[in-house]
Amino acid sequence: LIYKKQVYNFFIMSFIEQIIDGSVNKAQVATGNVISQKTYFARLGHATYNLIPNMIRELLAHFIHPNILLKTIPTRDLPYFTHADMQKINEIRDTGYRGLDLTLMYRLIREYVPSIQPSGAWGHLDNIQGHNVSLGDDIERCRRIRNSITHRSNTTVSYQELNDYFSVFKDVARRFEKVLGKEPNAFVSQFEVLEKCSMDEDI
Repeated sequence: LIYKKQVYNFFIMSFIEQIIDGSVNKAQVATGNVISQKTYFARLGHATYNLIPNMIRELLAHFIHPNILLKTIPTRDLPYFTHADMQKINEIRDTGYRGLDLTLMYRLIREYVPSIQPSGAWGHLDNIQGHNVSLGDDIERCRRIRNSITHRSNTTVSYQELNDYFSVFKDVARRFEKVLGKEPNAFVSQFEVLEKCSMDEDI
């Protein structure tokens, strides 16, 4: 419930500011393709709360079945999960990982899927470099992106910033496709559509 409220508030804030603020990218004005910078923020929000978690869910399921994960979590660790997180964890036996948010999945991978490791230590977000492209590095990268977007002090996103984020999204998506043995662009195409489509469309 708390997570749903956060998502709701995130997009309400973006929607309200999009109406109030008519700021646009000047380069797009010149071409006649005017898009509010708040729309860019909405694109990042959709990527953060939908596309990225969906990829992580598939990765988690690929490496450990929900029923096995439940047996892997030792009883001594249970008090360290919030009540809300425990409810989500208990539901994975019936619903799989679809009810888990990125933060909880990151914790489960970090603590109970030892085959996935970053180049450095878990949680050292600032140490990730462009050449750090292991699966663990990319999961850390996703977490850092999620935090940088959700903890912004404003919802104004420049055209260049949007491009930079989506370049990273697509690079990570390509590597996830290879890990999961998916067809090329299975994930990447979703980010390509989100990057350019009208936000009035059903994405």
